[in-house]
Amino acid sequence: MYSAAIAAVINTVISLFYYAKIVRTMFFDKQPTGAYATIGATQMPLQSMVITTILVVPTVILGVFWEQFYQFSKNAIFMFGVQ
Repeated sequence: MYSAAIAAVINTVISLFYYAKIVRTMFFDKQPTGAYATIGATQMPLQSMVITTILVVPTVILGVFWEQFYQFSKNAIFMFGVQ
């Protein structure tokens, strides 16, 4: 039981240093110069914006139309006889 607690403490310390470094980089380091796109007050590289858009669109569509996607999948399984 003590070994699990020790592993948890070690994991917590490692995670704390990792996430503290991310927060420091986000708020205190200077931004690199380059091609940035601006959305309101947020700036991000153009490539990141394109990738984010490509990933957000199917996530939102599946979130909104999940029932239709589920029924389509269920009907396809029934039609092809896969069980």
